[in-house]
Amino acid sequence: MAIRIYKDKIRFVADSDGYTDIDLVIESDGLRFTGTLTTAYNVPFTSWPSYNPLAGSSFGFVSATNPDTTIEKFPFSISSGTATDVGDFTNRSPAPKAPYGRAQAFCSSSSTDGFSASGSYPTDYTGIDKFPFAIAGGTSTVVANLLNGMGGIKGQSQSTTDAFTFETNTTTYPIAQNNSQIEKFPFSISSGTSTNVGYLTNQLQGNASASSSSTDVFVVAGYNPPNIVTTTLITKFPFAISSAAATDTGGDLIGGRYQHTGFSSSTDGFAFGGQDPAGPGVGGDMEKFPFAISSGTAASVMSMSPLTYRYRVAASISSTDGFASAGGGPFPMPPGLTKSIDKFPFSITSGTVTNVGSLIGAQEFGAGGHQV
Repeated sequence: MAIRIYKDKIRFVADSDGYTDIDLVIESDGLRFTGTLTTAYNVPFTSWPSYNPLAGSSFGFVSATNPDTTIEKFPFSISSGTATDVGDFTNRSPAPKAPYGRAQAFCSSSSTDGFSASGSYPTDYTGIDKFPFAIAGGTSTVVANLLNGMGGIKGQSQSTTDAFTFETNTTTYPIAQNNSQIEKFPFSISSGTSTNVGYLTNQLQGNASASSSSTDVFVVAGYNPPNIVTTTLITKFPFAISSAAATDTGGDLIGGRYQHTGFSSSTDGFAFGGQDPAGPGVGGDMEKFPFAISSGTAASVMSMSPLTYRYRVAASISSTDGFASAGGGPFPMPPGLTKSIDKFPFSITSGTVTNVGSLIGAQEFGAGGHQV
C-alpha cells in the first residue's frame, strides 16, 4: 500500500493486492476516513505504560558519604563489577572527624546535574553542591545554601524543577524543639538560599525517608531523639506548597523505622531497610504503599536475611527498578559498612534484592541520585 499526500487529504492507495483506496479527509470539524477497509487488524490494548518523570534514564550516582567524599557513577545495566570514581565533593568534615565525607546529605537530580545538600557530620552543613552528570574529574561546585543545616533525609524529595528538604536530624536547635521546616530550591539556583515553604506536623519524623509522586513529596516514618521513639506515619506535601503544613495521608507503615531509604516508582513509594529498637529485624525488609493511599497500611514486599540487614542506604531509580547502594548492617550497631549495589524491580511482591555490583569502598549515609 502506498501513502500519497494531497492538498486536502492523505490517501492510502491500494497496490496490486486489490485493497480499496482510503482517504483521510481534513475537514473543519475534524478528520474523516472515506472508503472501506477490506481487512481489519486488531491490536490488543491493556493500558498505557507507566511513566515516571523523576526516574533515571541510564546512570546512578552515589555521593557525599561517610567516610568518603567521592562521587561514584554506575550504569543501570550493571550486572557485575565496580562503580567509577568521577569526582569529589568540595567539603569534607572538619576536625576531629576529618577526613570524613558529609554523612546524611540528600541528593536530587535535574536533567543535567546532581545536587547534594546539607549533611551533618559532625555538625550541620548548609551548602548546596552541584555537579554535572558529565563529570569526569574535579570537584562539585557550591551554588547556594540552605536556610538551616539538615541531615537524615534518604530518598527522592523533588519535582522535575525543584528540590525539597526538611529538617529531620539537625543540631541547629535543641533536639526537643520541633525542627520541621520544609525548604525548597530550584535546580536553576546559582546563589542565595533556599526558601521556607512549609513545615512537617510531627516531631517524630526525624531520619525519615522521602518518596515523590508526580505531584507530592511523601515523608515516611522516622523517630524522635533522644528517646528513639519511632513512628509509622506517612505524611505528604504538594510540590506547590508555599506556606502550609504537610498532611497525614491516613496511611501507615506496618512498623516504625528510622534511617531507612525511600524509593519511588510512577505509582508507589517504598520504605527500604532501616532500624527500630523495638524490632531490630526491620532492616531486612521493604514496605510499599500507593501514592493514592488514604487509609490502611503499606504492604511488605521484600525480606532479607539477618546477615544482610541494611540501613543508611543510598537510593537511585530507573523507570523500572530501584538501586540500593552501600549502607550499614547488620543490626545492631556498631555496623559493618557495605559497598554493594543491589537492585530490585518495582513490581516486586516477595523475595529479595539482587547484587549487581559494588561501590569502590564500603560506606554509609550516601546521597543517591540518577541521571534523569
